[in-house]
Amino acid sequence: TWPPLARPMTAIASGMGAQVNALSLPEGWQVCDLSDAIAGTGQKPPWVIEDLLLARSATQVSAHPHSMKSLAWLAACLESVAAHKVWGHFDASSVKSSLFIESEDSRWVLEQRLRGIAKGLGLKGAEDAPGFHYLRTGPFDLVNTEKELAQVLDYYKPDFVVLSTLQSLLAGRSWKEQQDMQAVNSLIVRLADQYCP
Repeated sequence: TWPPLARPMTAIASGMGAQVNALSLPEGWQVCDLSDAIAGTGQKPPWVIEDLLLARSATQVSAHPHSMKSLAWLAACLESVAAHKVWGHFDASSVKSSLFIESEDSRWVLEQRLRGIAKGLGLKGAEDAPGFHYLRTGPFDLVNTEKELAQVLDYYKPDFVVLSTLQSLLAGRSWKEQQDMQAVNSLIVRLADQYCP
């Protein structure tokens, strides 16, 4: 088995001088060469939150249990639309909408945390944080809920989404096994690419 962080790749060799006729590639696929890389023909996506979160990307945050990951990202969702800064430091001036999806803690705990964060930021109501939304789902199978998630993302059009926490969304898959995580990772990349934004 591969170590959890290893990403196996495959190299395929063919005979010298093989000639490639007309290619029929999927949309978005473009074979490049070194001159493209040197010229920098690919465009870096813009920052959603400067130096923290790139557009059309997915970031996994990992730390020990009870290390405040969910609380910190809940604050980021609220602060980004209210103050256009995250954690008082990172520029989020382009963020108009955020969505926090909680699958583990109860709605009561989530709302208690939001009241505390709002009090600390001096926020009184929805008018102080337009575009902030949250959803308490309970555990669900991330892979088999793509259609429903896409519907929510398409409706609210968030600039970024936080899914808290991954272990509640795996439905029996092992996050240490690549064959279990392939469908999960593919879905996250697809949702980020198509819906955020």
